[in-house]
Amino acid sequence: MATSGKPSQQGPYLTLTIPEALSLPKPAAPEKQRNEHVVDLLEHRAKHQADKVAVGFSELDDEGGKWRCSTITYGQVPSLARLVASQLTHTLTEASRRTSPTDPQLPPLQPTPVVAILCPSGYDFFCHAAAIWFSGFALLPIALGTTPEGIKNLCSKTGACAILAHQEQKELAQATLQLWEGEQEQAPTLVPMVEREHIDAASSSSSSSSFAPASDINRHSTLIIFHSSGSTGLPKPIYHIHDFWLHSLSTAPGVDLPAYTTTPLYHGGMSDFFRSLQAGSSLFFHPITGPGLSTQAILDGCTAASDAAAKEMAYFLTVPFILEMLSKDSSGHSFLASMHLVSTGGAPLPQAIGDLLVVEHSVPLVSRLGSSECGFLMSSYRDFNTDKGWNWLWGQEKVGEDLLLDWRENEDNPGLFELVVTGKWPTKLIANIDGGGFSTEDLYVRREDGRYQYATRVDDTLVLLNGKKFAAGLIEAKLRGHEIVEDAVVFGSNRAMVGAIVIPELSARAEMRSDEKRFAFAQSLRPFLDEQLNASLPLHARLAPELIVVADEELAASIPRSSKGTLQRGQAYRKLEGLFDQVYGDYERGTLPGYPDKEALRGEALRQRLLQLANGVLPQAVNGYEDDLHRAGLDSIGATRLKAAVNQSIVVKAAQDGRLQGNIVYDCPTIEALAKWIEGGPEREETADTRAQMLEIVQRCGRGLPDYNARSGVKEDAAPLIILTGATGALGSQLLCQLPASSPVICLVRAQDDEEARRRVRMAVTSRKLDLATRKGSWEHVHCLAATLGDEGQLGVSSTQSFEDILSSNAHRPISIIHAAWSVNFALSLRSFEADNIRCLSHLLGFALRRGVTGFLFCSSAASVMATASSQGGAGAMTLPEELSSDPSTAGSLGYSQSKWVGEALVARAAQQFGLPRTCIARIGQLCSDSKTGVWNETEAWPLMARAGLRKDEVGAMPLLKKQVLDWLPVDTCARALLELIGLVKESGEATPPPVVAHVCLPCDAQEAPKWEHWLDWLEEAGGSFDRVSLAEWLAKVEERGGQVRGRALIDIWRSMEGAESGPRIETKVAREESQALREAKAMDARLARLTLEHWRKVGFI
Repeated sequence: MATSGKPSQQGPYLTLTIPEALSLPKPAAPEKQRNEHVVDLLEHRAKHQADKVAVGFSELDDEGGKWRCSTITYGQVPSLARLVASQLTHTLTEASRRTSPTDPQLPPLQPTPVVAILCPSGYDFFCHAAAIWFSGFALLPIALGTTPEGIKNLCSKTGACAILAHQEQKELAQATLQLWEGEQEQAPTLVPMVEREHIDAASSSSSSSSFAPASDINRHSTLIIFHSSGSTGLPKPIYHIHDFWLHSLSTAPGVDLPAYTTTPLYHGGMSDFFRSLQAGSSLFFHPITGPGLSTQAILDGCTAASDAAAKEMAYFLTVPFILEMLSKDSSGHSFLASMHLVSTGGAPLPQAIGDLLVVEHSVPLVSRLGSSECGFLMSSYRDFNTDKGWNWLWGQEKVGEDLLLDWRENEDNPGLFELVVTGKWPTKLIANIDGGGFSTEDLYVRREDGRYQYATRVDDTLVLLNGKKFAAGLIEAKLRGHEIVEDAVVFGSNRAMVGAIVIPELSARAEMRSDEKRFAFAQSLRPFLDEQLNASLPLHARLAPELIVVADEELAASIPRSSKGTLQRGQAYRKLEGLFDQVYGDYERGTLPGYPDKEALRGEALRQRLLQLANGVLPQAVNGYEDDLHRAGLDSIGATRLKAAVNQSIVVKAAQDGRLQGNIVYDCPTIEALAKWIEGGPEREETADTRAQMLEIVQRCGRGLPDYNARSGVKEDAAPLIILTGATGALGSQLLCQLPASSPVICLVRAQDDEEARRRVRMAVTSRKLDLATRKGSWEHVHCLAATLGDEGQLGVSSTQSFEDILSSNAHRPISIIHAAWSVNFALSLRSFEADNIRCLSHLLGFALRRGVTGFLFCSSAASVMATASSQGGAGAMTLPEELSSDPSTAGSLGYSQSKWVGEALVARAAQQFGLPRTCIARIGQLCSDSKTGVWNETEAWPLMARAGLRKDEVGAMPLLKKQVLDWLPVDTCARALLELIGLVKESGEATPPPVVAHVCLPCDAQEAPKWEHWLDWLEEAGGSFDRVSLAEWLAKVEERGGQVRGRALIDIWRSMEGAESGPRIETKVAREESQALREAKAMDARLARLTLEHWRKVGFI
């Protein structure tokens, strides 16, 4: 457990986490360590601290010129509560007889009659809240700004019997009640609040009020029902029982010092009041509406509170937007620096603002982290003189042997940790994960000393069109750190690239009236994007400068936000969908507003411009016209950006509409080739014969292979050392977990360093519900090394010494290599596979020959020979034998399948000409779900088709593919079969040499595969709902829905299924003879289909 980040001394009561608060010393009499319920605690305070101010409320006087502060002492609270209750009890009691509270089934909570309150935070709110508790009711405070639909949802879910409405909120309450039209008997009763003058008049009279509470209360009765902001939908209720707020904090530091807060009672202000009540302290509230929201107003309001308390305010509790306002004024700096403690919470404070206050103005700033579901979790309280880490939080993770806070690395955001509050947490009712825990869905960066810094929300994670994920909140926070940016909204869900609405700081926003002004503002951010923001993000998450929408006043004001000022992401995305469509459409067409006019370029000028554009969108430098763009990082996103950049600035005269279309950038993977296409148009010369090119690559990459160098001193019966590539893939992670525990493993991974390599492999394993325990092994024997496979000597391993040390310490072992790493991209040309795939295989073979490797498995693809029938003029009924192909045309027209054919030829050459022993080329067919867990790679064509069909927000229909059979092999079966073929997992009997070629596919030559109709039936039986339509109709729906369909980029692959004949039968006899797993292989069936759907539902894929 990481606890070294704990502060050296205990902070004041306001900064104590729940476990710290519960471990305080026992108080001296007459203070009780724990009261019976909150009303009992209020009565206790009234008896023993009658003259101490409980709460105060600063406000402008009736003339609006002077600040004053109304106070309520602890002694006055019970009498005021009973006074107000006496005027409400009859109406509320009658209402509670008509409407029963909902039982949320959250033991030990006991359902309690619920009264909602719609009222500005202040004196009236507090008096009525206390009256509700004294009457035996639970309080449902509704945040101002909640919609009528949101209020109805909260009242319905809690069974609220009444809505107490302030005069200012009466219209909102009436609009809410109208939503119960036709079901009025279920609607809560609208009850007007007791007016202030009546409260004041009654409280000054000598008459006493008496009433009978509507219900008995105890520690397990519902005290208050907070609610979520509704940022992703309707707000949801969050229950607290009396028991959460009964422990005395009177022995904590700082209880005699008053606090001033800008947080309203219907938000975190109520939690701060409860904590102040537990401590017997004083809390003063500032109004957050009207003229109260200015630096001077806060200073004046605080002064009025100090006068009322006859003591200077020591603690200032606030939220980020107030601190941002105060940070822009020298008087604000002085005010904050004068406090003993300044607390921020509720939303992230921009790093730059916090650093300014703490470093430059010595503000004792503390971040307090809590949640309505669990209470106060963590704090950044520390020694303010020596530690400036205002946003690095510490929380007590264990009490004794009980784990309270658990940190789990997020599979979509490696290096970020999700905070999970376990079932042992003392102030929690709600559980949202197995084992009774509550996932906060907040992600943090971890520091070595055990402190954590907030990064983003899990539900801020968006999924791009290619299935890759990114944290929108993280990018937004970085954008807010720029001095000319006030806020940002990042978008990109189901799109090819990330975009953002950027809201300029206030002084610049008024100038954003023209396209040219907005373009100039976006351009001014480019150095920041290139050098800071994008440099810190993975390639797929980088923000395209062209997709920055600079907001004017109108757009900025239209973005939905909660009453806390935080973005209501779901509502915002729905409201702005039309804007997003327009931005992406303009981008792809090259018609973004404000950009300079296009130019008609040719020759050197064209090539220079293309070079400039390529270097502007690709992650690595393109230095010459013949440089392979794929080596510079060109992927689907880069191709889209480069195509859009060309369309934005260059007139493509040869194209019918003057723009590049389709996969032109993929087909022309150099500046020279792209320039020639633009100059020559669609009728350009065809490239050289691909078959000759394939043979030439085999010759070139195989020319430098050395003769086999057998090692001495190897013990043939020793468990081999395994070198595995592709361990982060679906198949590779299965191979890793099925390797025998007796074999040490080196995983060669594309990564920045070994730490990232380890993290990526671990994440690949855990995200697929795998565990090294399945091989009775541990991570101790798995060495993950960052490697590029860039040379045959050290394979591009960054930590060469570690690599050599592992090899030396296992010199007595035979070495086997499993090469499962290969780019899967059907849009790439053969040439684009050469640098990062074919050459890497060549280097791996050279290493194997030089180092005396005694086993080499190449994971090829059945696609490498799938065109055999057409190349020989045969029919679809012919079979594909398990033998090497000498004809390049059997690979067909896809660069992917051509690259696999070349790979097979290189492996065969290494074996036949240079003596590499025990090689095996495994042609792998279509894989599907893990037969035990249902996990299926969500970026593949079949899962994405199923997602589109099963989701009503995508297509909601599945195509009828009459000739398609389910020749799908479970991925775990495939992994087992591969290890059996190479002899790493042995059946009984002596080991035999592996077959030269084996087809690892569902053995359709030995069993009948299910039909496509079976798949559709099984999906429906497992709870899926969809229409069945023709493929043509289904494709039309995909095109119509556009960006809503995550797999839209695969539409050309799906279109190729139209009218397709069944392919040749794949022979598996050799593979079945060597592999028990293949002999016993089972096809997709109803059980596995159900398991797959269950997994997809659990992870939110469907």
